[in-house]
Amino acid sequence: MNVIRRERELKAMVAAVAHEIRNPLGGIALFAGLLSDEIGPDDPARKHLERIQAEVRYLNDIVHRFLEYAKPDTPQPESFMLSDVLEETYDILRQRLESSRIRLIMTGDDPKRQLCSDPGHLRRILINLLENSVNAVQTGGSITVGITADNGLLRIQIADSGPGITPEHQDRIFEPFFTTREKGSGLGLAIVKRLTEALGGRIGLVQSGPEGTVFEFVLPENLKMNKNRDSG
Repeated sequence: MNVIRRERELKAMVAAVAHEIRNPLGGIALFAGLLSDEIGPDDPARKHLERIQAEVRYLNDIVHRFLEYAKPDTPQPESFMLSDVLEETYDILRQRLESSRIRLIMTGDDPKRQLCSDPGHLRRILINLLENSVNAVQTGGSITVGITADNGLLRIQIADSGPGITPEHQDRIFEPFFTTREKGSGLGLAIVKRLTEALGGRIGLVQSGPEGTVFEFVLPENLKMNKNRDSG
């Protein structure tokens, strides 16, 4: 119970901080945009302005991560096609994949299958895992999404060709705010773990090394209404 209470308090604090940051950050973005309209393309100050705008985008991403972490976990089950959620996820990440020339490969069972779960939760899980892989993979690498379904369980593996996670960090990757990236919130995998468990599933690191990293999460294809709960 103390763990649950502490997590709720942490979420409340994170949400409050994110909201306090978001308002002035919006003002900075607005005035930077106005200034951009006034500065000519050859003005020496433009490179400084572009750096400000890039940092604002980075801070906005952090604020978004904070707010996502603080969202309620209670799933809202509905019937949907797995392929629809996959396509929506790919559309969100398509520009990043193409700009880094990363190949996205689909293997395994036909994704055109009906699920009864929370499509919003599943989409957030996939986006966070794939973004994690995109950050790890070098230009020209690959990410493979493998799908299998058996005995009412959906199993999805996401494998990337990145350099892997060092052994001393592997036990901590699902901890909130733990990150090895210079610019990272450390919340992506924590969000994935929480949402997966809210859907009655589990997630784990299958392997990681110089040959790449593989995450796997398993979900029931039909989420029973009595599994709904607010875990945080």
